[in-house]
Amino acid sequence: MRRFFRWLLRVLPWLVFYICFGFVVFKFQRGVPYDDDCWSPNHEYFMVRKESLVSSWTWRHEDREGWVLIYDKYGNLVHRWDGALNTEGGPWWFGTEVHIFNKPQATLHLPTDAGMSDFHRLCY
Repeated sequence: MRRFFRWLLRVLPWLVFYICFGFVVFKFQRGVPYDDDCWSPNHEYFMVRKESLVSSWTWRHEDREGWVLIYDKYGNLVHRWDGALNTEGGPWWFGTEVHIFNKPQATLHLPTDAGMSDFHRLCY
């Protein structure tokens, strides 16, 4: 019995380390939610903004890096965009396009109309 406890004390720190390391790798791959889900004006599409785990630890809120995932209302991925997540650069819904004015700038084309947004609201 004493031999088992010695073995457990030798193995337990490594086991805890591997579990913590696995959690960090899992979160690094999935990303951290940047803010709430954002629906298009007519609720046909929604976007999820996520930032990398490293960015969430090291950057100020205005300068964070991550990605924007745009889904249709059924949960099918339509677009993925990688870049800065500053809300001053959008993204904005313009009919069949989503405009992002952050670095790098992008225009993402949608299969159907998403509605028109104003410059005061990003989400509906």
